[in-house]
Amino acid sequence: MKIFRFAAGMAVGYVLGSRAGREKYEQIVAGARRFAGHPAVVDAQAKIRDVVDAGTQAVTAKVDEVADKVTDKVSPAGRPDTAKASTATGAGR
Repeated sequence: MKIFRFAAGMAVGYVLGSRAGREKYEQIVAGARRFAGHPAVVDAQAKIRDVVDAGTQAVTAKVDEVADKVTDKVSPAGRPDTAKASTATGAGR
């Protein structure tokens, strides 16, 4: 993955720093589009998207779990016990 980032950085640097003109720029852009449209690249993007989605779902589930635990610790009125909160934070001093 580091090599890909390096290669992408080199390509961007070349495009931005190139003095070859518009024709060379168009060639580079066309090559980049061919690369991005290659079936292996498209498949890799789909796999990465699936992994990210699964990770997002896992994080969301964990956040919901923690939120439920926090909700259980608040008073039935829906507000935290102010005496405990003020001493825990040092605000009662």
